[in-house]
Amino acid sequence: MFPLDVTIIVVNWNTKDYLVQCLASIFVETEGITFEVIVVDNGSTDGSVELVEQGFPQVKLIANTENKGFPAANNQGIAISHGKYILLLNSDTIVLDGAIQKLITFVNQHPEAGAAGGLMLKRDGSIDPICFLTRFDAIGVWQYYLLWHKIKKPHLAREFWETDILLGAFMLVRQTVIQQIGGMDESFFLMSEDTDWCLRVRQAGWKIYYHPASKIIHYGSESFKRSWDRGIITAYNSKEMLFQKYYGRGSMISLRIATLFGSLLRLMGWSVSAIMKPGELRYDAQLRCYAYWQVIKQAITGQSYQTSRQAMEHYNENSG
Repeated sequence: MFPLDVTIIVVNWNTKDYLVQCLASIFVETEGITFEVIVVDNGSTDGSVELVEQGFPQVKLIANTENKGFPAANNQGIAISHGKYILLLNSDTIVLDGAIQKLITFVNQHPEAGAAGGLMLKRDGSIDPICFLTRFDAIGVWQYYLLWHKIKKPHLAREFWETDILLGAFMLVRQTVIQQIGGMDESFFLMSEDTDWCLRVRQAGWKIYYHPASKIIHYGSESFKRSWDRGIITAYNSKEMLFQKYYGRGSMISLRIATLFGSLLRLMGWSVSAIMKPGELRYDAQLRCYAYWQVIKQAITGQSYQTSRQAMEHYNENSG
C-alpha cells in the first residue's frame, strides 16, 4: 500500500543554518530503510528555500508564501507522502546514530503502537526533560509550569515505556492511524497540536511509546526566538484551546491558576536577567518579561489572544 518505509516531514520557518544540519544528518544517519524527505517552508525570508533547491535536490519542497502554522504545514506534507510511517522532525534537530531506522524497527515490532518518539538531547548533550512529559491535563499542567519535569529523572534503564504525549519535534505516526483519525488540527497555529494529535491516537485505541535508544539533538525553539509572542503568548493560547477541546471548566480553572504561578516565576527570573545582562541579551529578557505579563493578563482577566499579540507588536515597535 505504501511504497516507502517512512516519509520524513521537516517544517521550516527562517532556520536555514539549522535546516542544513538537519537535512545532512538525515541522509548521513539513515540507512537500511526506504524514505523520502519533504521540507515544507512557511514563507521563510532567510534563503531557506534556495538552500533546499540548490543543496538538497532529492528533497521534495513545498514553498508556502506565508506562515501557515505548524499543523497546516505538516498536513501539506502528509498529503503528498508515500511512507508507511510519517516522521515529524523539527528543522532545529540533528539525527544521531541511525535514530530513524531504530524507531521504525521498534514500531514494527509493536503493532499496537500508533505513534512513538525518542530521546531528545540539548545542544550540550544533556537530556532535554521536556520530552518526558507523560500527561497534560489539570494535574500535568502544574507539573509543566512548576518545572517538575526538570526535577523528575526519566527511567532510562527501560528499553521503552508507554506515554500519553510526544513532542512534534520527533514523532513517528503510522499512516494507517492518520487515515483513521485525520491529520493535525489546523485550528492550532503553534504548540499543543502534537498533544492534541496524541490524545486522538489514544482515543482511537492505539498506544504511544518512548524508545530512548532512538536519539536526536534538539536545539529547541529556534523558529520563534525572533518572535516571542508566538513562542510564549501563542503557546498559552494553544493550551487554552486544548483544554476547551478535551477538559471541563474545573480543568480550565486549574490551567489558569497554574499559568499564573508559572508565569510569575518566569517573569521574576527574566526580570533579574533584564537587569543583569547587557545589550541584546537584556532586550531579549525584557521581551520575554513583557510576553509573560500578557499571558498573566490572559489568565486573570480573560484578555484575548489578539489583544496580547497587538500589545506585543506595539511593544516591539516602540522598544526595539
